[in-house]
Amino acid sequence: MCPTDRRERTLASQSVNKYILSIQDIYKNSPVPVCVRNQSRKIIYANGAFIELFSKEDQPLSGDSYNRYGVEVFLSSLELECQSLGHGAAFCRRFNFHGEIYQIRMENI
Repeated sequence: MCPTDRRERTLASQSVNKYILSIQDIYKNSPVPVCVRNQSRKIIYANGAFIELFSKEDQPLSGDSYNRYGVEVFLSSLELECQSLGHGAAFCRRFNFHGEIYQIRMENI
C-alpha cells in the first residue's frame, strides 16, 4: 500500500460536480435523454427525459415492441467501447433501433 493525497480526490470530486452542474444547466429540461455515470456505472445524474425513457413499460413503438433492456444492453456496449478508448475520449454514434434513428454522444471524463 502507498499513501495517497486526499486533496487530489477532493479536486477530482469538485471537477466532476462542476461538470454535472454544467450538464444539468444545459439538459435539465431537454427532450434529449442524458445521464452521467461514475466508474462503477452508477448513475450520478439523469435528466427527466432519461428517467422517462428507462421507466417506460415495455410497449409497442413504431410497430415493434420497445424493450428497455435491449436499449440498456446496446448502450452499455457503447459505454464499454468509450471506456476502452481511455480518459478524455468522446465519440458520437448514429444507430437505428426499431425503425427510429438515434444519435448518441459519449464522453469518458
